[in-house]
Amino acid sequence: MNRSLKIGLIVGSLAGLFFLFVAIVRIYNPRLIPKMKRQISKIVKLEKPPNIPQRLQGYSMLGIDVSHYQGKIKWDKVKRIDNKKISFVFIRATQGDDGRDKRFERNWSSAKEKGFIRGAYHYYRPNENSIKQADNFIKNVKLEAGDFPPVLDIEKFSRIQSRRSLQIALKKWLDKVEGHYDVKPIIYTGASHYKDLLDNDTFDDYVLWVANYNDVKLPFKKENNWIFWQYRDWGYVNGIKGDVDLNVFNGSYEQLDDLLIR
Repeated sequence: MNRSLKIGLIVGSLAGLFFLFVAIVRIYNPRLIPKMKRQISKIVKLEKPPNIPQRLQGYSMLGIDVSHYQGKIKWDKVKRIDNKKISFVFIRATQGDDGRDKRFERNWSSAKEKGFIRGAYHYYRPNENSIKQADNFIKNVKLEAGDFPPVLDIEKFSRIQSRRSLQIALKKWLDKVEGHYDVKPIIYTGASHYKDLLDNDTFDDYVLWVANYNDVKLPFKKENNWIFWQYRDWGYVNGIKGDVDLNVFNGSYEQLDDLLIR
């Protein structure tokens, strides 16, 4: 076997092992993927890409969303995404029917103290009872004038119920939470999940916060009632160690102000 062929086989084997490792990580801990990207960039000495791609320069209202995954945030240093001011912050409050984000209280109070418009979201677990999940959020989150409406985060399908049953359960959560806070919640979801789960008359009246990390000009191919776009899940912001999700608001400050609780 000649040397070039041996080298080719070795390189091919290493590449195969790397992609197998990435596939396993995606299954068991998908949040490690952004961190791996950052570390690889440092190793090969690539410059950090801008937090705000050129295609998003037209959006003036930017924000982040955080949970305990960001660890202890130095809120006095959280000010800008690149050269643009951070205007709003979404904070995970609860998950499932009894989970609570261990850093919610500190993040919630600190965001208000630093002058950010803040919102609280619930990570929905599709295999757990929707009413108990709504009660969990209500028990742990006190919203005030100037806050965003409550947010339902739906990212997964159920293993034990049909898509229609899941849609009914989500509507129960939304109705229960709306009844308590007297304001219609916001729905967070991925672009593909919206198409497969929420693109019907049941959810037409809800404001959408959409996650789409592809190189697109809009999170959807067609115009929808989306108002927030999570365009990156591995941004970097002073005061936050590691990666953080980046978002834009689709509108003016006056339109954002109209969305807030009175």
